[in-house]
Amino acid sequence: MFFYLILAYIIGSVPFSFIFPYFLTGKDVRKYGSKNVGTSNAVYTTNMKVGILCLIGDFSKGYIVYYLFDQILKADNIYVSLASLMVIIGHNWSIFLKFKGGKGIATLWGVLMAYNPVVGLLFAGISATITFITKYIALGNIMSLFIIMILSYFKMFNMNPLLLTFMFLIILPKHIENLVRIAKGTEIKVTERLDDNK
Repeated sequence: MFFYLILAYIIGSVPFSFIFPYFLTGKDVRKYGSKNVGTSNAVYTTNMKVGILCLIGDFSKGYIVYYLFDQILKADNIYVSLASLMVIIGHNWSIFLKFKGGKGIATLWGVLMAYNPVVGLLFAGISATITFITKYIALGNIMSLFIIMILSYFKMFNMNPLLLTFMFLIILPKHIENLVRIAKGTEIKVTERLDDNK
């Protein structure tokens, strides 16, 4: 099972948000915008079509790994949970990008949708709502995960609260800089990113 956990990390490490922008437009997302290897920066650096490809790729990593462990390997819950964490760790600290990467949100979403579609849709809905109100994608994402995590402890839906807590602890450090900039009023709003991309 250790081999499969390493495989989960390697799958997570595949940097679709670097690959698609680079080979379709010649742009290295690590040199533009937030320099993050993720969907939102791919949109900012290139265009919406490329960004959607990045979203699908990063989402698929999480979904495939969870499905592999849960439905194909029929692994125990502990290994399914560990694989879910490993694929996010791989995305955030990719072996193919010198252990740098994205922030894990699209890959996390893939895991949530495979684990429990209701939770996945709730996560996306809360994130979109907060982002729409505040105009900050990072705030929408991290607050949505935090809310989902808290709700899980109150048995609001069928999902392991400890797994969500570890996911939150893995993803939070990647958002610290954004949260600091939001507090200072220097974070770029999603509306500004879209305007710049026109």
